[in-house]
Amino acid sequence: MSKRSLLAVIGVIVLASLVSYLLLANHSSQNGQTTGTAADGSQINLNPATTSDKDSNTAHKNEIAQRDQKLSDGTNQGAAVSVVITEATSSTVKAYVIGVFEDGGSCTATASNGSQTVSGSSTGFQNVSYTQCPPISWSSALGAGQWTVTVNYKSATAQASRSTTITI
Repeated sequence: MSKRSLLAVIGVIVLASLVSYLLLANHSSQNGQTTGTAADGSQINLNPATTSDKDSNTAHKNEIAQRDQKLSDGTNQGAAVSVVITEATSSTVKAYVIGVFEDGGSCTATASNGSQTVSGSSTGFQNVSYTQCPPISWSSALGAGQWTVTVNYKSATAQASRSTTITI
C-alpha cells in the first residue's frame, strides 16, 4: 500500500470518528441533560449536583458525624450493639462488638456440648471504630463434637450476645 493510500485511510477513520463523536455529544446533551454510560450500560446523569442533592448529602454527613460522636464519647446507649464472632476453634474464640467504641467492657465466651461447658473471658478495647475482644482462650480445650459457642459483651453503656455452632 502506498503512502498516499495509507494517509487517505487514516483520514477517513479520523473523519468518521469525529462525526460519530459529534452525533453522540449532540444526542447526549438534548434538553440540557448531560449523560454518560456506565460499564453496565445504564445511563448516568453528569449534571452538577442540585440543591436538593447537596442538602440530602449534608444531612447524611451530619447523621454519620452524630453517630460517630456518640460512639467516641460513650453516649451510645441508644445505638444498636451487636457481637460479631470471627473465629471459634477448639482452643479460642475471636470476636468484636459493633455499635460501641470503648475500653473496659467484659467479653465472656461459653461453649457447650450436652452437659459439658467450657468458658473464658477477656476485656474489650477500642479498635478503629468498634470494640475488640482480645482472643478468648477456653479454660480447657474443646473435645470432638458439635459445640454451641456464645459470646456475651457487657459494659456500663452496652450489652449484646451472639451464638454460633461449630464442629470440632
